[in-house]
Amino acid sequence: MKSISKSIESILNKLKIASFVYEELISGKNNLSVKYLAGSLKQLFTAKLSILSNLPLFIITQNYESAEEWYHDLKLIVDESTISILSKPPKHIKIVGNADDDHNGWLIDGLGKNLNLHNGIAIATPDIFEFLLPKPSSLNAHKLTIKLGDNYNFEKFTTELMLNGFDRKEYVFSQGDISIRGGIVDIYPIGWDNPLRIEFWGDEVDSIREFEPLSQRSIREHKEIDFIANFFDSSANILEADIFDYIKKSSICILDTPEQLELNDNIQDKLLAYKTLSINPLSKTDFTIKSRLQPNFNASIKDFIFELRKLSFLNYKIVLSADGKIHTQRLREIVENINEIQDTETTETSTELATNAVLHQSVRYTEYGFSNGFICDDIFSAIITEHQIFEHRRIRDTKKSIKAASININELKELKIGDYVVHSEKGIGKFDGFQTVTMGGSQQDCVRIIFAGNDLLYVSLNYINKITKYSANENSAPILSKLGSTDWARKKERTKKKLKDIARDLITLYAQRKAQTGFAFPADSLWQKEFEASFPYEDTPDQARTTFEIKKDMESKSPMDRLVCGDVGFGKTEVAIRAAFKAVQSGKQVAVLVPTTILAQQHYMSFKDRLGKSPVNINAISRFRTPQQQTEMLSHLRQGGLDILIGTHRLLSKDVEFKNLGLLIIDEEHRFGVSAKEKLRQLRSNIDTLTLTATPIPRTLNFSLLGARDLSLIETPPRNRLPVYTEIVEWNNETIVNAINREVERGGQVFFVSDKIDDLDKVAMQLQMLLPTLRFVVAHGQMKPKMLESIMEKFTAGKFDVLLSTKIIESGIDIPNANTMLINRANNFVLAELYQLRGSVGRSNTQAYCYLLVSPDKKLNQKAF
Repeated sequence: MKSISKSIESILNKLKIASFVYEELISGKNNLSVKYLAGSLKQLFTAKLSILSNLPLFIITQNYESAEEWYHDLKLIVDESTISILSKPPKHIKIVGNADDDHNGWLIDGLGKNLNLHNGIAIATPDIFEFLLPKPSSLNAHKLTIKLGDNYNFEKFTTELMLNGFDRKEYVFSQGDISIRGGIVDIYPIGWDNPLRIEFWGDEVDSIREFEPLSQRSIREHKEIDFIANFFDSSANILEADIFDYIKKSSICILDTPEQLELNDNIQDKLLAYKTLSINPLSKTDFTIKSRLQPNFNASIKDFIFELRKLSFLNYKIVLSADGKIHTQRLREIVENINEIQDTETTETSTELATNAVLHQSVRYTEYGFSNGFICDDIFSAIITEHQIFEHRRIRDTKKSIKAASININELKELKIGDYVVHSEKGIGKFDGFQTVTMGGSQQDCVRIIFAGNDLLYVSLNYINKITKYSANENSAPILSKLGSTDWARKKERTKKKLKDIARDLITLYAQRKAQTGFAFPADSLWQKEFEASFPYEDTPDQARTTFEIKKDMESKSPMDRLVCGDVGFGKTEVAIRAAFKAVQSGKQVAVLVPTTILAQQHYMSFKDRLGKSPVNINAISRFRTPQQQTEMLSHLRQGGLDILIGTHRLLSKDVEFKNLGLLIIDEEHRFGVSAKEKLRQLRSNIDTLTLTATPIPRTLNFSLLGARDLSLIETPPRNRLPVYTEIVEWNNETIVNAINREVERGGQVFFVSDKIDDLDKVAMQLQMLLPTLRFVVAHGQMKPKMLESIMEKFTAGKFDVLLSTKIIESGIDIPNANTMLINRANNFVLAELYQLRGSVGRSNTQAYCYLLVSPDKKLNQKAF
């Protein structure tokens, strides 16, 4: 058993039923059942059985999602390296690094991981019985062990790996890839979370390192490794076994809700040869334990606290389970501030509720985020999960989180000969390709960089973290650095001095701003905490930190002036909604200023969706509203009956008057003109201001136009967010048709953007002829408001496959089902516009694509790429 919290260990110790079941199994009974294991109590019970028996467990559950829950909960208690999932992931789940599906790599991965485990846990779904597998002896025969200092014939070693199914690539990124550079072999074996770098000195293994595929940074060194060295392609004629050949006779087979598994008679007969345990069968059972699922609190802190009081009064030990420190701390704060909750509706049962002191003694916290909470009456214990209290939509970690270094392999591959790069110690040079050089008797691949005077520097790929791609706003070429000169060191010192000067200016500007007095919002109420906890997704660390910084500013007497900078789709809107809710609770009004009509409507829907359960009045003013509607709305605003008003430049008109404005939220301020910015200065002289942007303008320009402000960065993408695949291509009917078809066939939608309104109908007709079965619609800013609004609503609802539009969709349109974008004549857009447009796709955990189309007769210079 791995090291776990005392509160979870205490629950495990109370599960005596696991001991009774184990004793019956070892006494010779082969077909037992246990009933009423609710929620994650199934996994706790199974983990206890694994610890007691020290035998292999083979768990069969309904589907891949259920298998993931089993895996997630079991790894909180037992060693993760002993657990594997033997189930094919659904098509919509992409696992970065997983072996190619053509080889059933997902299966070989799991088998390889559990091959030599005596007490391993394999979690499978019923489809596992349909697959033919290599014999265990074949799998063992192809297991390769490599030790530091051992000798191998280098050429034979690499050749055999490629003959056995490993695919030679320039760089390794997926399981089954191999790269050979001089005496270095990079290999991504099945069953491994990261690739391996094996360095040879002649035929001797000189070092073995595990590394991150993108950054190339070493994670750890190994003295010995073993992996499966063959993909077992079906053509190899060795698929002669089934999963029962891998289930040891000593194994305990666990059937999760057996009636839902639909196992045929043949499978059930084979299972009779093993110790079998059915969990939660519908039929009669041998053992029962009285437990139930965690109640549905409907995101109500009041209902949650009421349940805690009841359980504490009955002397239950309660474990509050949350994912990580941030969510655990939020739960702790709610319970510690329990005095804020007045139980006016439960006075009749107040004698059956625990006091605050008793409740605090009963509650423990764990950062282990179990999948499903439960209350077990037989052992007077409960695990209540934070994500279920507040109805979060949890996303499993189906891919590794890879943080890129200064430059990563993908960026390095995109460099062209002559591109400028910066070496952190040597200065600015030109990228001159790759070259294999001999270092210390072994060959290594290096990046070659040309400096001033045609001096050359060779940088081993092991040290590419020292290289960054040169970027600047100026069009002029930089001056190359001279190797051996002190110029680069002096430049870095001058830059540091300039940064200090900027900091000094900032301090002066901050002091001037601090001299002003604004409204100090009160500390968070219980309703603020409940509202934030009701966010249906998990906060990223940067979201949580930015929320804290904003609220701290709002609670200060000095007017807030904070810039929140984060990539498109990283959660800036949610942070703004939380700030707006805090302002409204204090009786203040909120203005939300956005650059486009469509974005105003998008924000209106987002605010309505999140604040729908709260007594907050929200509206949007734009050309989507009739003059009469606008007049009524503004009258309501002046009287204080409207809490949040969202709008475009219309918000800056003289007839827009707030009764008690307390917070101004500005989305993409750089999109507003000089006159609009002047009005903004007047509007926000002493009120709290929050600015959101994905493409901030340079700091010097920011100082001159906007004044100094505090900065919050949201750099962490949501979990499972994949980078948008972006490619510059010439206009080609086949490419366009393939891109659109691929998206529609997987159930998605497509944006097609053009720089001219006149071209939209022509392109729509052309595409309709190429793809006659698809549904196309055109949208642009010159349409009547009602028509444009109707088109966008229908596209959002999935009634069209392809939306052809101008750049009106540029700023933050949120349609998670649209994950392919084609931009016609992309060379006519500025970089910031392309960046914003691309942000309209890839807003879910689905791989997104963006194609920048250029005319075949248009020649782009090197910098355009």
